[in-house]
Amino acid sequence: MASLIGKVCQDLDCHLVLDVGSGLGYLDQVLHHSFNLKCIGLDSSLKYTMAAKDRIKNGKIRSMFLISQIFYSFWVKDSCQNSMHHRTLEVSHSEKCLKYIKSLLNEEHNWKCSCNCNKKTAGSAAMVGLHSCGNLTQDMMKLFCQLDELVALVCVGCCYNKINLLDFPMSKTAQGALKDTCIKFPEWRPCISGLRVAAHGTRSHSVNALTDSRTSKCVFYRALMEYYIKKENITWQQPKRHIRKADLLDFETYCRSMLSSHPLSNDETTLKNLNNLFDEKLHLFSRVKILLVLQLLLQPLWEGFITVDRILYFREKSMSANVLALWDDAKSSRNLALCVYKR
Repeated sequence: MASLIGKVCQDLDCHLVLDVGSGLGYLDQVLHHSFNLKCIGLDSSLKYTMAAKDRIKNGKIRSMFLISQIFYSFWVKDSCQNSMHHRTLEVSHSEKCLKYIKSLLNEEHNWKCSCNCNKKTAGSAAMVGLHSCGNLTQDMMKLFCQLDELVALVCVGCCYNKINLLDFPMSKTAQGALKDTCIKFPEWRPCISGLRVAAHGTRSHSVNALTDSRTSKCVFYRALMEYYIKKENITWQQPKRHIRKADLLDFETYCRSMLSSHPLSNDETTLKNLNNLFDEKLHLFSRVKILLVLQLLLQPLWEGFITVDRILYFREKSMSANVLALWDDAKSSRNLALCVYKR
């Protein structure tokens, strides 16, 4: 990601990066020390903003040198804290956010540090986002088009299921194609469940899960739990999603783990009802693998729909837009970077 941003900034003679969702500032530090870029990080969490400032202020960077084709590394004090500024802001497509970012980009920052970047004027900026969750990517796309100070956008999207359906699709081409499709097939239209399929693992990442019985168990157990919650009208804001291997020993163990922080955790009647539901639906377990295969078949189609729509959105505005695979999707499925130039 840092290498791609560095190349984009070099191509456009751009020396300032606006990092949306900057977290603890790791990407900013790499961009500055590897590519002499000045960085402004924005994050919705004040906790992360303060931690990023403290980490850079008090932290160290790894310095490397080469002797006889062997790299040696040691830690040195990071003296470039003034080239990485972090602010708290929940980025969204709003007039307030637009004005704030515009003023931030035009603000006179203290960029003094010991690096060569101090000799370069900030000028135009590139907006970047590593794993821009849900509708954040859509908002960044709109802001990018409205801010003349921004000349490039590099963004890796994720959590497609959190995209607001009012913002999808974004391109006129995709909207027109969707309208024609809905005339022929009135029952079909974009939905959250489809966007959730897009956010699942790619085939390279998930194909081994088909032979792992734990995956089928997890899907089946989860489905039974959610079915019961809905049927009994149980209030549950955020059911536990991260399941340990030990939690899948059997359905009762799974239920006790899922309910551990819920008021029904010690309700034996609930556990008995869940076990009865399991016995009643056990004959459906063999169908889970069919659903997993169908999911793998549909995942690239849905993610492709989202990706192509984003490319078309910018090309309709006469901008250069492409998507690049930054790493092996077998390691991390959300590896597609949207790369846009205004000129």
